[in-house]
Amino acid sequence: MFGVKKSSYSLPFTKTGDVVKDINAIKQHVAWIEFSPTGEILSANPLFLQVTGYQLHEIQGQHHRLFCSPAYSQSSDYIHFWQTLAAGESVTGIFERFNKQHQRFYLSATYFPVSDERGNVYKVIKVASDITARHQELEHKEAVITALDRSMAVIEFTPDGHIITANANFLTHMGFTLEAIAGQHHRLFCFDNFYRENPDFWRKIGNGQHFVGRFERKTASGERIWLEASYNPVFDGDGKVYKVIKIASDITARVEAAKRVADIALTTSEETSQITDNANEVLDETIRNSGLVAQQVNAATQIGAQLTASAKSISEVVDTINLIASQTNILALNAAIESARAAKPDEDLAWSQVRSAGWPPLPPAQPDRFLRSLSRTLR
Repeated sequence: MFGVKKSSYSLPFTKTGDVVKDINAIKQHVAWIEFSPTGEILSANPLFLQVTGYQLHEIQGQHHRLFCSPAYSQSSDYIHFWQTLAAGESVTGIFERFNKQHQRFYLSATYFPVSDERGNVYKVIKVASDITARHQELEHKEAVITALDRSMAVIEFTPDGHIITANANFLTHMGFTLEAIAGQHHRLFCFDNFYRENPDFWRKIGNGQHFVGRFERKTASGERIWLEASYNPVFDGDGKVYKVIKIASDITARVEAAKRVADIALTTSEETSQITDNANEVLDETIRNSGLVAQQVNAATQIGAQLTASAKSISEVVDTINLIASQTNILALNAAIESARAAKPDEDLAWSQVRSAGWPPLPPAQPDRFLRSLSRTLR
């Protein structure tokens, strides 16, 4: 039983035609069931039977606990519930009940005590509507909120940024107590640069804009903390933002680890860059040295070519000199031979002239033969 309200109002006992018409109109549109003051079922309309899955004959004379869980129907709260109705007080709220298949459903209902002319309650009328689908949706949302509250840091603000409340997780991470921050402004958690860079932060949220991201914040002790968070505007029935819920998780360890990795990567990159620069310098020096060697090789090649040309010229000069010398010797030899012919008796004189022309000496037995051979050759 949820949100139960009690009232001293009771439906007066009357049999006028207008009241009967009114009751019949109600019975056509809502689930209706009647009980005795102690809870026995008297009657029920088709809408109520449809919700519970019973036929009228299956429930008439049964007790109201037929629709309740055993635990609740045996509790002191249940006994008090019927005592309140028998005393003439109505009860309104959301009630958990069970149908014929023992499936749970929820009713938004009011129990009205009906009194006779002497003021005695003689029956109780219940009018109800099935809100099972809506209630399950609300339960789901509540379960989500409960899970978030249990695992995340949650804080609520007014549309202009003043703190309404915060859960235990948020207070633990930030190092504050709720009494210390309630009514304070959000800037309590921020370093000065945040509002310099985001002067319209709360104006944008007040206009319905939500923010998601990583936020650098300050704890009660002034330490830096990183939160991954979302600021969610909550709208009223008129579409206006009436509060802002921030849901956050502490990612400080993750951010610091990422920074260390980035520093290592930067250092490694700088060292690699220095090694690359050194390698480039060595390569440039090698290229320069290679150029000098190539120049020296080209110069040596040119010198070699010049030496080859010079040697060829010298060889040609030597050949020319040898030719001239040979021709000179031949002329001298020819002259000597002619002289020898003219003075044949004096062979010694002729041979001395031949030797003076540069010819090597011959054995004593061969002069005459040599002269004859040479003379034939010269002719």
